[in-house]
Order: sequence, then C-alpha cells, then structure tokens
Amino acid sequence: MFSGVILFKKKKTAFFLVVCVLLFFTIPPLASAAPFSFSLGSFGGKITFATPCLNGGVALVVSPPSSGVFLFQTGRSKLYKEFMLRPGVSVVGNYSFGGFCLLTPFFGIPVQGTVRNIGTSSF
Repeated sequence: MFSGVILFKKKKTAFFLVVCVLLFFTIPPLASAAPFSFSLGSFGGKITFATPCLNGGVALVVSPPSSGVFLFQTGRSKLYKEFMLRPGVSVVGNYSFGGFCLLTPFFGIPVQGTVRNIGTSSF
C-alpha cells in the first residue's frame, strides 16, 4: 500500500520537474524576442489621412508609391527628422507584423502593420 503512494509522489515530482524545465527553456526566448520583432516591409508616400486610435496610436493612410494603412504607436514606433505626422507630409519607413486601430469601443480598422521607424519631410 505504501509503495503505491511513494510511486505516485515520485511521478508527481518528476512531472513537476519536467514542466519547470520546459518553462525555463521556452519563456525566456519568447520574452526576449518580443521587442526585437523583425521588419516585415517598408513603405513610402504621402500621408493622406491620419486618425487617432483609442488604443494609444495613430492610424496612417499612406498613398503610393508604397501605400497602405499603418499604425504608429508612441513608445514603440520611432519618429525621425521633422517629427510631423499629418496629412500631406511625405514619409518613408518600415513596419512589423500586427496592429489594430480601435476607433470606438466596438469598431476598429485592421492595419497592414505597426510602424517601427518612420521619417518625415518638412513639406
């Protein structure tokens, strides 16, 4: 009777150790990879429309030659040169995967990506 209880405790301890080892090797790489997400692509053109998002960003609609809708997030996106994000300004930059602009608590617009670096012109 006691040998079954001891065997159960050994299995429980072994299972706990396996879970701890797996967490030790999976969580740190995931945490360190988050800030260093790779750049998915680049964009450039004039900003035709900029709208603030409720989730702490600005959705930028960029016209051709390399157009799309991109999310600029303060603290995550780096802004260069003239520091202006308004319609009519020429921009060039790169973006990474992901992002969503929440316009109301129930409605949002999908974006092509989140801006990593963006530079603006003075005109």
